[in-house]
Amino acid sequence: MTRGEWLLLGLLAAWSLIPLAQGILHLMQNGGVLGGTDGIGVVDHFQYLSWIRESGEHGLASNRYDLADSDAVYLQPMWLVSGLAWAAGLPIQAGLLLWKPVCVAVLFGGSLAYVRRLVEGRGARLAALAIALFYFPPLAVLLNRTGLGSDAADGLAYLFGFQLSPASFLWGYVQTAVAVGLMPLFLLALERRRIAWAAAAGLLVSWVHPWQGMVLLGVLLGVAVWTRSVRSLVLPALATLAPLVYFLVLARVDPAWGEGSESGGLAHYWGDLLLAVGPLAAFAAWGAWAGRGRELDLQERVLLLWPLVTLLVYAVLDRTFVYNVLSGLTIPLAILAVRGAARLPRGVAVAAVLVATAPGLVNLVVELRDGLGAGNSPRYLAAGEADALEFVDESPREGGVLTRLYLGQAVPGLSGRRTYVGHPSWTPDIARRVKETEDLFAGAATPGQARALVRRTGAAFVVQDCARRHDLTAELGPLLRSTHRFGCATVYEVGA
Repeated sequence: MTRGEWLLLGLLAAWSLIPLAQGILHLMQNGGVLGGTDGIGVVDHFQYLSWIRESGEHGLASNRYDLADSDAVYLQPMWLVSGLAWAAGLPIQAGLLLWKPVCVAVLFGGSLAYVRRLVEGRGARLAALAIALFYFPPLAVLLNRTGLGSDAADGLAYLFGFQLSPASFLWGYVQTAVAVGLMPLFLLALERRRIAWAAAAGLLVSWVHPWQGMVLLGVLLGVAVWTRSVRSLVLPALATLAPLVYFLVLARVDPAWGEGSESGGLAHYWGDLLLAVGPLAAFAAWGAWAGRGRELDLQERVLLLWPLVTLLVYAVLDRTFVYNVLSGLTIPLAILAVRGAARLPRGVAVAAVLVATAPGLVNLVVELRDGLGAGNSPRYLAAGEADALEFVDESPREGGVLTRLYLGQAVPGLSGRRTYVGHPSWTPDIARRVKETEDLFAGAATPGQARALVRRTGAAFVVQDCARRHDLTAELGPLLRSTHRFGCATVYEVGA
C-alpha cells in the first residue's frame, strides 16, 4: 500500500472509534454506564443488542419489543458470533464494538481492491478511495448549518447522507459495513472465475444486509442480459438469492417478523435524493461519457450497471426501509467521478475531494457531541437505571417490562426481557403505547387506568427511569407486590 492508502486506512480506523472515545469522555465527566450503542442510530443499536443477546441464548432471535409471545426465527451470523461472545462472558455492550476491526478491514479492503482494479494513477486512486469511503453530501451540511432548508428537508438530507457515507456505517451499523465491503469482493471474484468465493460473498451480503443482495442480483441479471453468458453466474446468483428467500418466508409465516421487517408506505423523496447524490452523480455521468470508448470488459460493464441497478431497486421496492438500498452506491460513483474529473487542475480536484468529504464528517462529529440520534434514547444510562435493569435481568420471576419508550429501547438487550414499548418498527401500535406509558409515568393516568394497563399488558415489572420521579404506589395499589429503589430509578413488581 502507498502512504496515502495507509493514511486513509488510519483515518477510517480512527473515525470508527470516535463514538467510543466520546462515550468514555462523557462517563469520565458525568458518570453513568454506557448503554452499548455506538454512534447516532441509538434505537437501532439497541435492537441489535437485543438480537445479539437472544442469539447467544439459543441461536435464533425473536421480537422482544412487544410483550406478546413471538417465535425465535431469525438467524444472523454476525449476531450469532456476538451472542456467543456474550454467552462466554463478554459484556453485551461489547456486542457491536467487537466487529469494528473486521468492519474497517472489510470495508477498506473491498473498496481499495475495486478502486485499484478500475482507476489508473496513484493520485486518482487515492481520490476515488477517499470519496468512496468518506463521501457525505455537502448540501446536507449546508442545509443543516445555514437553516436554508426546512426541518424536514434537513432531516431527509441527513437520511440520505448516512446511507451514502460508508464511513458512517462504522458507527454501529456493522452489518451494513460488512455487506458494502463484500460487494466489490463479490464482483472481483466473479470476474476472476472464483465462483465459490463469489457465492460465499454473495451469501453473506444478502444474509447480513439483504438490500445489497438485491442490488447484486440486479447487477448479475444485467450482466447476463448484456453478455449473454450465464453459466458462471448461476451459483453466485443462487447463493445471493437464498437469504432473500429466507427473509421473504419469515415475513409470510411469522406475524411479528412480517409486521416489523416489512413496513411499507415509505416515500422515496426523489428531490432530496437528488440533493444528496446529485453533485457526485454529475461527475460520475461525466466520467461515464468520457470513457465511452473504453473496452467494456465484465468489470467496466458492472461499473455502469451498479448505480443504475441501485436506483432501479430503490424505485420499485415499496416494502422495508427502502433507503438502505443506497448503501454502497458511492463506490462506483466515486470511480466514475474521478474519471470525469481527470482533466481538472490538481488543486481544483483536491478541493473537490475535500468538499465532498470533510465538511460532512466534521458535522457528524459535532452532531454526535450534541446528542443527535439520542433524542428519547438512553445512549448513557444513569447508574440507578443500569442497576434496575440488572435487577430485572437477575430476577427469577418470568414476565415482561412496562416502562417508557426511553428505557424500553434498552430493556431487551440489557435485561433479556420483553418490553411493552421500544423500537418504533417492532412495537405494534407504538403511538398509542407511547401515550399510555408517558401518561402513566407522568402521573396523568388515574388509578383505574394504570391498573387496567398493567393487567392488559401482563407485565411483571414496571420500571421507572430517572427522568420520571412520580411515585406509582397509589396508582398500582393492590397490584403492587414489592418496590425496589435504585437511586433515581424504581422497579415495581406487579401482578398476582
